[in-house]
Amino acid sequence: MNLWIILEHTYGFGPEFERTMIYYDKARLDGLAKRHETILELRDYFVNRDDFLEYRKANFEPRPKKFGPADKDTQRPLIVIIEISI
Repeated sequence: MNLWIILEHTYGFGPEFERTMIYYDKARLDGLAKRHETILELRDYFVNRDDFLEYRKANFEPRPKKFGPADKDTQRPLIVIIEISI
């Protein structure tokens, strides 16, 4: 990924992180302007798309708490994806 397409990137530290990335939407082919990610949710905001998609939200199941060494499995079980077009 080219870092010059990111206008702003804010994030927290620790296992329960939250982060927001704001993009130069004209530099991206998909029109992604903003992405907000939490441990249970991912929200994408789009502008100027040919298919008029404006918003996509994905909800994830909570990860089970485990004791011991960190697991290498980074996949999150998906509950639902919601897309909104105008």
